[in-house]
Formats: sequence, structure tokens, C-alpha cells
Amino acid sequence: MTSPLRSIWDAPSATPPPPRRVWRDWALVSIVPLAAVIEAASRPEVPWRWLWAAVLTAIAPTLLWRRTHPLPMLAIAFGLGSVCTVITGGDPELVATAAMLVLVYAAVRWGSGRAMVGGAALVLGSSALSFAYGPSSLADLIGAAAVLAATISLVD
Repeated sequence: MTSPLRSIWDAPSATPPPPRRVWRDWALVSIVPLAAVIEAASRPEVPWRWLWAAVLTAIAPTLLWRRTHPLPMLAIAFGLGSVCTVITGGDPELVATAAMLVLVYAAVRWGSGRAMVGGAALVLGSSALSFAYGPSSLADLIGAAAVLAATISLVD
């Protein structure tokens, strides 16, 4: 009998292979920086908003390779986000950071078992860092877990 973790670890990548890049991918990569800049410009009460807008603009191209290289793209995005969390001392308060959930979905949908386990470790580590640096409550933790669970549940 195999353990559940071992069976996840050994799971192959999705079949059939991911689809080729389509126009919607390019639209997404164009919309994320635009949304981040518009949000940063319209929310002066958010600290470090321009830094976070720049980070979201920088990680937007990872969305193009999310299907073929889900774990490295997730690592780039969440790694850069974690560095900014340490620099700013708190969570990004821009709604546009929700675009990073597309990378979480891609790791579960298109990644191998190893990518899923690695992605889970990255997301948990990044979340722990956010909770350590910012004022957080139990409700924040439950909300974050619910959003991640909802994102993962979209996988067919």
C-alpha cells in the first residue's frame, strides 16, 4: 500500500498535454499590469502600491509559461512576492495580486505530482511569511485557505 503523499509525489503531468498559447494568454498578460497600475493610481491609501504594481507587471509574463512550466513560474512569482513582503513588511493590498492564483491553478492542473507538492510548499511558505510580517488574524488565515481551496477545486 502506498501512502497518499507518495502517490501525489509520483503523479504524472496532465494528459493530454497543455494546449498551445492562445490569444487569451496574451490578453491576460496585458490586463494584469494595466489593472495593477490603475489600481495603484486609484488607491492612494495603499502603502507601497507602486512597488507592488511594478512586481505584478514584472511577473505577468510568467502567465505565458504557466502550463508548460508551472512550478518554475509559480516559484518566480511567489518568490518575488515574498521578497517584496519582507521589504515592505506586509501583504500586498492590491486586488490585482489575485492574478497569482492563476499560477496556483496551473501548478495543480498542468503540473506533475512533484510540481504540486513543490507548489504547495512555496505557497505555504509565502503565506507564512505574509502572516509573520503583517497584522493577521484567524479570519485572515481561514479566508486565505478558503481562497486557495476554491482555486484548486476548479481543476477538473
